[in-house]
Amino acid sequence: MQMPEYSKIQTAILKTISFFDVLEWPLTISEIQKNLWQEKVTFDEVKMTVIGLSDVISSSQNFYFLHGRNELVQKRKQGYIYSWSKLKSAVFLIQFLRFIPGLRLVAICNSVAIGNIKSTSDIDLLIVTAAKRLWLTRFFVTMAVHLLGMRRHGLNISNRFCLSFYLSEEELNLENILLPRDPYFAYWLATLFVIYDIGDIHKKLLSENSWLNNFLPNMVPIMPSSRFRINVSSVAKWYDSFFYDSWVEGLESRARSLQFEIMKRKEVILPSPGASVVITDKMLKFHEEDRRQFFYSEWQRRLVNLGLHEN
Repeated sequence: MQMPEYSKIQTAILKTISFFDVLEWPLTISEIQKNLWQEKVTFDEVKMTVIGLSDVISSSQNFYFLHGRNELVQKRKQGYIYSWSKLKSAVFLIQFLRFIPGLRLVAICNSVAIGNIKSTSDIDLLIVTAAKRLWLTRFFVTMAVHLLGMRRHGLNISNRFCLSFYLSEEELNLENILLPRDPYFAYWLATLFVIYDIGDIHKKLLSENSWLNNFLPNMVPIMPSSRFRINVSSVAKWYDSFFYDSWVEGLESRARSLQFEIMKRKEVILPSPGASVVITDKMLKFHEEDRRQFFYSEWQRRLVNLGLHEN
């Protein structure tokens, strides 16, 4: 059977909707345009082009998805309800974390950031720390979240916070952990939901990762409403005034040694196959299962069914 020939915009729309189908997330016209894969177009161009794809794309309640995936609309609505409570939990937690010296940015990432979650999902955080204070800041954050009974560990997962990704503000370029074919990581970065930010770290993060524009040229960063934004603590500013004193350097070294020993005992430094672990003084990334290749493969399978492929 002869496969249809699609225009560049049609191809980009199908690639975008297909990838979000892997995430089980239908999109509005505006979301298709903002998340359009490797094609810079306007809202009106997307709106007009989608009409000509009715043979492979369905719509319901202003959401667009691949044929036969109508159930995703209800799933998305349910996900919003779950994400609302988890966002409120994040705001509650970060109200405490903002007093920790060295904290520069806290963002929700992965499924909760876009609302695609279950009631039992955990909440993933990206945390950016002051330069040369990654280990000390992580120590304080981990202790605080644990004492509040909100840290994910062991079998305690549901509605807990996963503290698996730390960056130093001196190492914001993430291109070195980008896989050769990695749409998931591009969308991960583009959909960060920033709740706490000192010194426009989010803007610097996007600037340092200009490669993202090659994949998502229409991207618009998520701007949470004021109810989900935490103001900078004056106490934290005061802490920062002596956070680079020489004696604090010794605490950073001790915090590093202590956490490194704990990691060795838990065999974090020798992860299982399929894990994604980075341990440096500028980045800490602990993911027991890196599913990026899985997402890419599932995306490719959908594209092949549509007569497309990703170069």
